[in-house]
Amino acid sequence: MQNHTTNRTAERRPLSLMVKSRVKSRITYVDMIDISEKGCRIKGSSGFADLGDRVTMKVGGINAPLGKVG
Repeated sequence: MQNHTTNRTAERRPLSLMVKSRVKSRITYVDMIDISEKGCRIKGSSGFADLGDRVTMKVGGINAPLGKVG
């Protein structure tokens, strides 16, 4: 994994939350490690998703909007 320095339009807030997600019709659990107004950062097991894959998450019983692995 590479570290990238990026100018962000929204501040990221640290978080530690296990969430249910879906990638390519597969259900998997990931750790949400930070969140902002524009998105979040998740960490899953090796190979859970590929760059560009679409991901949906269920947080607190609510389906979160679709995201893309970037």
